Amino acid sequence: VEDRIRWLDAQLGAKPFICGARYTLADIMFYCFMTFGALAGGTNLPEGCPNLTAWHTRIAARPAAKA
Repeated sequence: VEDRIRWLDAQLGAKPFICGARYTLADIMFYCFMTFGALAGGTNLPEGCPNLTAWHTRIAARPAAKA
């Protein structure tokens, strides 16, 4: 899983969302996956993923994520 997360981090680059400039179901699903994984004792974002770390901060700040 960590290899795929690192791959996604590289693909994300400077884009604000996974599919580019728009917030999509891909962002919602991956955020849920990461949140559930952390709550279930699994891995969260591995170190060395600055793009996904910034992405996660942006998504977590959205009203729906806070609810």
